[in-house]
Amino acid sequence: MKPNVTSNAASVSNKAKVLGERVPDLPTLIQAKTDARIRSHASRFLEKAFGRSLAAIIVIIVLQGFHLWGFSLSEPFLHWLGAATIGEIAGVAAMIWRQK
Repeated sequence: MKPNVTSNAASVSNKAKVLGERVPDLPTLIQAKTDARIRSHASRFLEKAFGRSLAAIIVIIVLQGFHLWGFSLSEPFLHWLGAATIGEIAGVAAMIWRQK
């Protein structure tokens, strides 16, 4: 004998109405889980990209500082790279600060 799912859902919904609580419907719950999963994947991707970007910038700074293997970049590009790095760090810091 299969349980009557519709009557169970109606029972829960009726109990919630009596208690004054709002019970979200199934599509709303599925959408919320999907949104959370997408945000989780996006944040993991951004964390990895941010870490790799900072590592690459540190390597460039070290190579430029010691002129290893004849590595040399122009001064305007290095200034731009420094400004982009500060902007990147400030953007991530602002997102973290805003979440708290």
